[in-house]
This record gives sequence, C-alpha cells and structure tokens, in this order.
Amino acid sequence: MLGGPQHAGYHYLIVASFPQEIQETQGEILLQAMERSLSLPPLEPLLRGEIPWLYHTPSGDFLPSPEPPRCLFPGSFNPLHRGHLRMMAVVLERFGSTLDFELSVTNVDKPPLTPDTIFSRLLQFREQAGVYLTQAPTFLEKARLFPNCRFVIGVDTAQRLLNPKYYQNQTDLLDRSLNEIRSLGGSFLVFGRLSQGKFQTGWDLEISAQFSDLFLSLSEADFREDISSTEIRNRISRESLSNRD
Repeated sequence: MLGGPQHAGYHYLIVASFPQEIQETQGEILLQAMERSLSLPPLEPLLRGEIPWLYHTPSGDFLPSPEPPRCLFPGSFNPLHRGHLRMMAVVLERFGSTLDFELSVTNVDKPPLTPDTIFSRLLQFREQAGVYLTQAPTFLEKARLFPNCRFVIGVDTAQRLLNPKYYQNQTDLLDRSLNEIRSLGGSFLVFGRLSQGKFQTGWDLEISAQFSDLFLSLSEADFREDISSTEIRNRISRESLSNRD
C-alpha cells in the first residue's frame, strides 16, 4: 500500500489550493474525506500496468473493472473548476450522456503524477463525478483503451490533436492516428474557450475534410465559461506572493 498524506495540516493546505468555488461547495466534504484516509488507494496495480484503468466513483470508492465509458473528459484538472462542471452539465443536457472524467497518471511531456498529487486531484471530484485513472497520455491510447467512446475536449486540445508537431512533424502519422481512432469508434466533442482575447470554437479549426466527421463542435451560445485552470493557478500564486510581502 502506498503511503499518503497523514497530517491534518497537509489536508487543509490541499483544500486551500482549490479555487474558491470548490472550497465553498466541497471544502468540508474534502476535509472529512482526507481526514478519514490514512493511506492512498491501491494504485500499485495500475502503476505497474497490471490493470488498464482504475475507476474512482463519485462517492470515493475504487473499482478496477467498471463498465467502459461512453463519454469521457480527459484532462489534468489542476484544479477542477466550474467550467469543467458546466461542460459535464451541457453534455447531459444536450446529448443525454453521463460524462466521466479521465486522469492519466503519465504525460507525454511532463513527469508522472505522484501518488499524493493523484490523491488530491481525485478529491476534487467527490460527490461530483466519476474519474478513470489510466496510463494513456495520448488520445490514440485512450481510444484503444476505451473503444466507441466520445472524448470531450477544449478547442485548444483539438488544435494540438490536429497539429503535425505532435506527430514528429509527419502528417502521415497524424492521419494514421486519426484513422485508427475512427476505426475504434472514437470521436470528439469540441468546446470553445477564450484564447488571446478571442473566443474560439471548433469551427475555427483547420480540419481536413476526411476527418471532419470525427469532430462535433459546440457554439458559443451552447457554452462559454471564461475560466481556466492556468488562470486559477496563476491567481493562487499571485495571492501567495502577496501574502508573503
């Protein structure tokens, strides 16, 4: 069993790092959950590659083999914010689909998440949504893991997904990846977001005609939340520096 955070002061630091809206609505729940937890959940089988995924239920239980998701929202959720939760509500309202979240413990261009980081990220979802833990950092790996799944993404993620830069600058690798995702029944639901002073949607993407069927874009009228995890982290950092002065 992996060791986890066991000091009450550490628990309060974790909750204090969450955005205000999360603290106000979930702070007490999170503290109670952390103070009941003397160790991290059994992550070893996932981290050793013995199981393909581990599912964290909204109530905080861990299941090694749940039903595969039909609609999945991958991300780092550092932190989870109201925009993410609003996207979940839109999916339910527009498509009648339950949306689960996915957190890959490995990343293409970042170090693997530490057990304590995984623990704190998952706690944000208590009483909110289920989360699939995987070791599938790319969308092709996710599609192989979860066939016939629709992936919810922001337009910025879609831009990276379609950029040959992330395929060794080889368009044939990009094409092969998207063709395999299609063959596995994968597709993408693209949400817009504010970027460099302009709200961009999936219709602003340059998508080859042969892959346009893989992407369904929502309009600004369907969804707009001008908030991002990066913005929240920067705000917390500024506030922390201000408090030191």
